[in-house]
Amino acid sequence: MSNPSFLNEIDFLFKEVLKVNVLTHAAEFKEQSPEQFSSAIKETLEFATNHLSKLQDVKVNISESELSIPSEFQVAWQEFKKSNILKYLIPKQYGGDGLPKTVSTAVKEALIASNPSFYIYVMLNLEAAGLIEKFGTKNQNKQYCQKLYNLEWSGALSYTEAQADCEWDAIETYAKPAGNSYSITGQKSLVAAGMH
Repeated sequence: MSNPSFLNEIDFLFKEVLKVNVLTHAAEFKEQSPEQFSSAIKETLEFATNHLSKLQDVKVNISESELSIPSEFQVAWQEFKKSNILKYLIPKQYGGDGLPKTVSTAVKEALIASNPSFYIYVMLNLEAAGLIEKFGTKNQNKQYCQKLYNLEWSGALSYTEAQADCEWDAIETYAKPAGNSYSITGQKSLVAAGMH
């Protein structure tokens, strides 16, 4: 994945086809450079090659009552948290680099290509944080977003139900306060990124 000809192709695509250097003229990205954009992709490819692609054959243990995440995935999660790659994906106000969408999308694509099973954990976490950031209260943002974005906590946006598939208006599951937690009534037909 990180061989020199492939990296040259990425540089060519970024500089000559997508013209990402133009983005540095925008006020939001004026402190960044095309080299920084290429570096983000190269670092992601290196991480993907050294950590994620090796997990392709790891099996998830599933029984009728339990799903357990393989220890190799847990190690990769910790390594991912320590890497700079997370900064390429999260908003500036939460410690990210605030890269242009073109660049962060390329980072995501490299992660997806190397190991979609691992990436879904990261993606669901970022999506849950983004949903709270956009629609949550200030208190919810303060309480949840930073911990979700920096992967201290993990979350999932998974609403699939037997009768609903992915249609929000057909969801029948609901949660009611029960002391310091919630009691959930309903049935999920899929739990993405389980065992959080």
